[in-house]
Amino acid sequence: ESDHGHDAFLVEPGKLGPPLRDFLDAGVAGRAVHDSDGPTPENDSNFAPVHASLFSE
Repeated sequence: ESDHGHDAFLVEPGKLGPPLRDFLDAGVAGRAVHDSDGPTPENDSNFAPVHASLFSE
């Protein structure tokens, strides 16, 4: 929780640095996040981390 909202990482690096560091440590070896109703593809690293609500039907 921060009074600085989404900009907190700029002014509170000691508070938000560790969670971001853990997330970024995986780099390109990390798993992609995707939102779909179907099964997880065998190689899901080709999916961008987007929410299904961004796609129109």
